[in-house]
Amino acid sequence: MTKFFAAIAATIAMIFSMVFFGSAAQATPTVGIYLDNLPGTATNYTISWMGASGSKLFFHQNGNLYVFDKDLDTSVELLPDHTILTSNNPFAFADGKLVFNAYEATHGQELYISDGTVAGTSLLKDILPGSAESQPGFFMQFGQRVVFKTRNAGNTSNELWITDGTSAGTTKIRDMSYIINYGTAVLNGKLYFRGDNGGYGARIWSTDGVTANQVTSIIPEEANLTAYNGWVYFNGDSTHADVSNRGNGVTGYELLRTNGTIVEVAADVNPTTANSSWSKPTNLSVMNNKLYFSANDGVHGYELMSFDGTSVSLIKDQYVGIGSSSPWLMTPINGVIYYAAVDSSNDRELYSSDGTEAGTNLVQNMFPGSIVCGQYDFMCFGGPNQGDPRWFVEFDGKVVFASKSSSHGTEIFAITPAAVVTPPNQTVTVTPVAPVVPVFKQPKFEMPSRIEIDSTGKVSLIGKDMDVASVSIGGVAQRIEFNSETKLEFDASGLKPGSYDLVMKGAFGTYTVQRAIYVGQPIVTKVAGISERTMSLEGGELSIRGVGLEGTTQISMNGRVLDIVNKSDALVTFKVPASTVLSRNALMIEGSFTPMIFNNAFSYSR
Repeated sequence: MTKFFAAIAATIAMIFSMVFFGSAAQATPTVGIYLDNLPGTATNYTISWMGASGSKLFFHQNGNLYVFDKDLDTSVELLPDHTILTSNNPFAFADGKLVFNAYEATHGQELYISDGTVAGTSLLKDILPGSAESQPGFFMQFGQRVVFKTRNAGNTSNELWITDGTSAGTTKIRDMSYIINYGTAVLNGKLYFRGDNGGYGARIWSTDGVTANQVTSIIPEEANLTAYNGWVYFNGDSTHADVSNRGNGVTGYELLRTNGTIVEVAADVNPTTANSSWSKPTNLSVMNNKLYFSANDGVHGYELMSFDGTSVSLIKDQYVGIGSSSPWLMTPINGVIYYAAVDSSNDRELYSSDGTEAGTNLVQNMFPGSIVCGQYDFMCFGGPNQGDPRWFVEFDGKVVFASKSSSHGTEIFAITPAAVVTPPNQTVTVTPVAPVVPVFKQPKFEMPSRIEIDSTGKVSLIGKDMDVASVSIGGVAQRIEFNSETKLEFDASGLKPGSYDLVMKGAFGTYTVQRAIYVGQPIVTKVAGISERTMSLEGGELSIRGVGLEGTTQISMNGRVLDIVNKSDALVTFKVPASTVLSRNALMIEGSFTPMIFNNAFSYSR
């Protein structure tokens, strides 16, 4: 039986494999409001945590826990009758469900869980029943499980616990005097975290979920733990007795690492005598097989640096001179590190880096202008506004984050990636992946949240406010077998291999979704090149060659839409207008694949 593959091609995530003669460049991404959850301009509606699981974005704002469902395009408060505690954040996910701390009078502060719906949000376990409360917090992600701290029955010390998202799977690991989450790492099946047993020093420990033991008595200085190439990296006293290769003139807080057995100096980031005690690498993260962090090399202040396992390199002196840009909350997403930093012109604003000096820049000043102090506000010290972006999360094909702004207050914004920019003669392979079906905002119709096709060729569309009157695939009307506002079923058997447009009509009007239905194997699109690199001033025809090009819907030159003469799987031919200027021209190809821009695609000549 022919296998059906259904997808909304214009919105699916694409995997690009590039083989080319020139280098590819990325156009500038756009930044804008993603969710104005509490309308207005108040900047005190603090978003103190944010995380995503599937189609749901969880966030804590103004003392309440919310979830935004991108498929339903709605946000709701999950526990309006409870107080959500975030003093011991961040939260974490157990098997895709959010684990967090909430308070209500009957149970006190206890462990709760949510699947992102009000009905699916409840008490996970009353660890200390009755009026006592376990006060769970410092949730640490450990694969699909969550490790966290609680208070003991006498409220005199702490305990280390783990949960798999079930009450039975929520168990105690051991007693500890102190536990804190400054950023954890997972290496060789163990979670590395900070804590103590008998004091209040945030030393490095590890647990396999059953037992926990101290790794070293070194207390890192404000540094998160990060796994990289078989080691856990952190900053610490390079002269400490636990450091196996101490000495050799290395002093101060430097980049250290442990494999769980030994501790050693990984790099002497600040070898100068001017400030030999404080290179203090912080905000460690890994991208493209390099370790990135903020550190002071004694010359440039605290700036973005990288470590390749052997040597340290300054990426960019963002705050030129001895001043510090102090990169903070660095989060790598799809080959780009997003973070907050300052320079000589702005307070803490939105930056990004691809690991090169040229690719490290201010993305956007989220909150321009200066603080205006009242006449008698003696606690106001003025200075520039600051967006203070944080909680960078990959969600809905974007990078969403929390920030302050003058127009929306503190809300959720998004960085939307730009189109892929490719030079001529570059081969771009586009492979469709799992279906992602959008929700169209219409008063009487929304696209279904999923498409199901069974082995008999029956298509089942599930959504809401549908009330579809007719359906056609590839221009052929389909027999509707069941129709309601929430479900539509029709027979699509007999279709030949290929891709088909899905057209639905009803009281909402007509919706056409190009290449929504695939029959046979998913279509792979390759653009190999352009037929000619020069064109006479009188204009003429050009062709783009490749495979899978039948889905091309528009070709534009320098923003001007061109006429498509014909198209097939292997070739798209279009008309190029006459010109009076000997210019180089860019082409954009759009269709059922990510838009592709060809800079300097062809030139006019006499």
